[in-house]
Amino acid sequence: MFIRHDAQRTPKSGLQVEVVHLRVQTVNRLLDELDFSEDASDFKLDLLRGLVDGVPMSGHGLLMTWQTKARSFPDALMQAVIRRFAVMEYFWRWEMYLERGGPRSLLAAHFWAVQQRLLTLLLALNRQPVLAAKWTRSVMPLLEVAPVQFQQRFEAVDRATHAEAAALLIALVDETYDLIERTVPGWKAGEVQRWRTLFHYHRPLWQEQPPT
Repeated sequence: MFIRHDAQRTPKSGLQVEVVHLRVQTVNRLLDELDFSEDASDFKLDLLRGLVDGVPMSGHGLLMTWQTKARSFPDALMQAVIRRFAVMEYFWRWEMYLERGGPRSLLAAHFWAVQQRLLTLLLALNRQPVLAAKWTRSVMPLLEVAPVQFQQRFEAVDRATHAEAAALLIALVDETYDLIERTVPGWKAGEVQRWRTLFHYHRPLWQEQPPT
């Protein structure tokens, strides 16, 4: 349940009520695994965000202990989130959708899928356990590490022509890969370049006459 907003209708200003049943031992085990686990599932990220944002009705001491662990967001978790969301294949299909006269909603969904991954990657770089699609506007202040003028360029995608939107996304993806390569330790040689190659790949066109 999400109950009302403040007078300015500020995002996340209402009272969000989510009922989740987890055993204390389960939460303790998941938090103890943060330093080495490669689990970057939706469940774990939602749990961490719930702990970080949660306001206890009882059991304050226990929740404070959990919040401290949840905020640590260690390198192992950051790398796991990045590996899960960094591969963005088939971006070239935006041109195919355009050439074939497909519905605008299909092209918008194609671009939005890249935007969601970009946001999630940058949140991981900022050690924030948020699945970006839920709170797109409200997570922007969390992005201290991001491409220059990220929010303005990100939001401009929705207002741009198809070609301009694609160019904006290409630049943002490349700059995000650059940030990952510069700031996050532990990548295998060529790993970030492989993501970049997959993103920029274009299916080759057959230029010759077909055989008779």
